[in-house]
Amino acid sequence: MSRQQDAINVLRKAREVLASRMTERLLAEEKDILEDARGESYMEEITTLYKQLGSRLDNVNQMLAALEASSGKPQKTIPRLVARVSGNSTELTQVSLRTFVAQIQAERLDIAEQFLATLLSIERDEANECIRHFVDRLSRHPLTLIQVLQLENEVGAGRSHEVGRLLRECFGLKGGQTDPIIETLRRRFGTAN
Repeated sequence: MSRQQDAINVLRKAREVLASRMTERLLAEEKDILEDARGESYMEEITTLYKQLGSRLDNVNQMLAALEASSGKPQKTIPRLVARVSGNSTELTQVSLRTFVAQIQAERLDIAEQFLATLLSIERDEANECIRHFVDRLSRHPLTLIQVLQLENEVGAGRSHEVGRLLRECFGLKGGQTDPIIETLRRRFGTAN
């Protein structure tokens, strides 16, 4: 193995460690982060999290992309996740956005696909495409985890426009696809309206 490949492997391990730490912090501080996102808090939880972990993850991803490009074999930053999406069926437990995120982090994309299909009431092949988009976006924008967890609060607050925007950004859904999904999420999570 070349020294450059050794360096690439170190960066991949570092990325996994940072992504795992960020996920744990996001889930542990969900309420505070979402309050900050809505402007209900001035503690700057999102900025603090980004300074502590997000910027490091961005730097690791940039270094990794540069080394992989110079090795002549550029790859996406989370290639094995997309490759593991399959049609295997697994018994569903609690279907929630938190469970979906946990399955993504555990690299159990076949289960995440099933959760997402159930959660959004979409077909498995559409859920597969949504996950591919989500994983690709997550590899470039680690704070996508915050956005997907924000969906439930936006639905509960009755902010359909914001829910649609988050569905488009996080899952690559188109405008016409989001309307029935928003209705499904309203029934699942309730709404203030």
